[in-house]
Amino acid sequence: LAEVRVDTPVYTLEKPLKLTHGRDYPTQHCQKNWVPFSYEGKLLFTYTIQPHEIIAFDPESGEAAPLSSTVIPSLQWQFGMLRGGTPAIEVEGKYLSFFHSSLFGASRATGGKAKWHYFLGAYTFSKEAPFQIDAITPKPLTHGDFYTYSQSPKRVIFPGGFVIKGDRILLAYGKDDHEMWIAAIQKNKLLNAMIPVESVAHEN
Repeated sequence: LAEVRVDTPVYTLEKPLKLTHGRDYPTQHCQKNWVPFSYEGKLLFTYTIQPHEIIAFDPESGEAAPLSSTVIPSLQWQFGMLRGGTPAIEVEGKYLSFFHSSLFGASRATGGKAKWHYFLGAYTFSKEAPFQIDAITPKPLTHGDFYTYSQSPKRVIFPGGFVIKGDRILLAYGKDDHEMWIAAIQKNKLLNAMIPVESVAHEN
């Protein structure tokens, strides 16, 4: 984590701070896809989506510790493990974020060959602790341009970030690990497509 100082036209990167999860860092090799969001002037992260674990970090040591953890007992997402994607932004009184998941299999976009396919979804969570997830897209968001034939060994749709422009969401996503695209999504249509879910407290 590093602060970017802007002195137009010069951008300066301050000394980076290594963030570590105090509980899982020693045993979990892969540390990525944390979801940052701003809460009362502080930077928090979603460490995992299911369970929805929220962490805060020590600005001196970089060590992160859990603030809260909730889980969706009835989650019916059948497209792989939910993993982080975009930062979460407050929209309509809740935080909104886009996530990704993946499954290995064949499709028309791979010519019938088994390859990894990445999927895109969205969820909202409470803007107050314990930040429980309250709605999610029941199926992947898709478009005709998402899964097309390419030389890539994977069919990747990876959400990177988004902004709100009027009634539209402009979502930046990576495609097949070598292209960057922008998807324009109707905000209200997306929110109305989500289904409500109930979260309960979770003990790590």
